[in-house]
Amino acid sequence: ASLLAVLLTSREAWKRAPAKDRLWNYKPIILKWLGSAILWQDNGFVQIHTPVITSNDCEGAGNLFQVEPAGSDDIADKDDGHFFSVPSYLTVSAQLHLEVMAGAFPAVYSFGPAFRAENSQSRRHLAEFYMVEAEICFTDSLKDVMKLMEDVFKSSTAHLLSNCAEDVWLFHKSISPGHQDKVDSMLKRTFNVISYTEAIDILNRSAQPFTFSPKVMCQTSVLPT
Repeated sequence: ASLLAVLLTSREAWKRAPAKDRLWNYKPIILKWLGSAILWQDNGFVQIHTPVITSNDCEGAGNLFQVEPAGSDDIADKDDGHFFSVPSYLTVSAQLHLEVMAGAFPAVYSFGPAFRAENSQSRRHLAEFYMVEAEICFTDSLKDVMKLMEDVFKSSTAHLLSNCAEDVWLFHKSISPGHQDKVDSMLKRTFNVISYTEAIDILNRSAQPFTFSPKVMCQTSVLPT
């Protein structure tokens, strides 16, 4: 098994891993940057603090954790049997709340926890994670949105490298040798942009066989690199 697989399944090994201390050093720095005014408000965005407990499922974005009081006495007097009079869940996304606030502000964003009740132990499906979400009311083209996404990704990466250079170097050396060279190269070039049709064509020409026709989804989106 790989070192990363061992660390994910054994907390005793994780606590003793040399890179572990470095990870906790730079995690607060990148989280602070992702929610910072410098990154977003200088680009005209207003931060919105959206609720963690909500009644919407955000267009079926993921399986929901339902929220109920630990004791039945808190809802005994309610005819519908719900603490908030409607079923309530831990949020899977701030999208719908941001769309409402976008009616008052042309550009809004949120940064907070999200929850998915997916029975998976992989890195791809976490039960709890932090997520940045943004809504823009008016834009000239999709290119503007993609440029913003690229700027956010690059500025966050550059901020981490400049503030935690030694920590990042040790982490890459222990977990993923050679990866930092790829990161440095990424920061120096413009992201490649391809159409949906081009992406499907790349998948169809892939040496990997597909049981079903390729579609852009989590199983195949990692192939075009």
